[in-house]
Amino acid sequence: MNSRRPYQGLGDIDVYGPLDNSTYNALIAKLERRFTKGLSLLTSYTYGHSIDGGGNQNDNNDPGPQDVRNLRAQKGSSNFDVRHRFVVSGLYQLPFGKSGGVVSHIIRNWELSGIFSAQTGVPFTVTLTPDPTATNTTARPNRIRDGNLPSDQRDPSHWFDTSAFQAPTCVCFGNSGRNIIRGPGSMNLDLGIHRDIVFGERFRLQLRAESFNIMNHPNFNFPNGAGMQIGNPQVAIIKSVVSPERQNQLALKLYF
Repeated sequence: MNSRRPYQGLGDIDVYGPLDNSTYNALIAKLERRFTKGLSLLTSYTYGHSIDGGGNQNDNNDPGPQDVRNLRAQKGSSNFDVRHRFVVSGLYQLPFGKSGGVVSHIIRNWELSGIFSAQTGVPFTVTLTPDPTATNTTARPNRIRDGNLPSDQRDPSHWFDTSAFQAPTCVCFGNSGRNIIRGPGSMNLDLGIHRDIVFGERFRLQLRAESFNIMNHPNFNFPNGAGMQIGNPQVAIIKSVVSPERQNQLALKLYF
């Protein structure tokens, strides 16, 4: 590579500056309702699209520009672009312990809370190895069809269609764009139950039990191919998750 540099005494040069711009458009809907008998729900849905020219180049799903002299070709969905997101949260005052007695005193004033979220995946860029341009930048393949598989055809062992990409047959840049393949979506449900016990005017004791990812649902990471490089036999295989398995905790808090 050094023999091709105009100034061979210099190595790589990093350029930092306001070289990018972004747009974000979204439809946000929210429904809030307080029902009788101690039940309240909050539901929200977001349909949005964030577009920029590169974002944070340190992200694992954004390996950098292919042609540093044509940064406009980097325009595409942002690394963090989530097209659909749905969230429901609720609080329910459990209707127990209305009568007298020791048992009623123990089971009264408990509240059940929960939050459920589901969203589509963020995008990533498919790259190519070896680099046919010998420019020491991020090479991309040619795209001959979509590459995103239908939901009933993809799984962690084959997340996207690798045959939709081919290496250029010339010493040239590939026509595959940035962030054109969607990663896995995610879904999560957290539940908790708590009770406040008041002592006089100054003290309040809170008992709390919580379960995170109570469904123990796996939320998958990006495919494990190094740099999502076409030519790597494991480029479309997912081997890790982004969220931990179910976690439970008990807490005791004293407020004063």
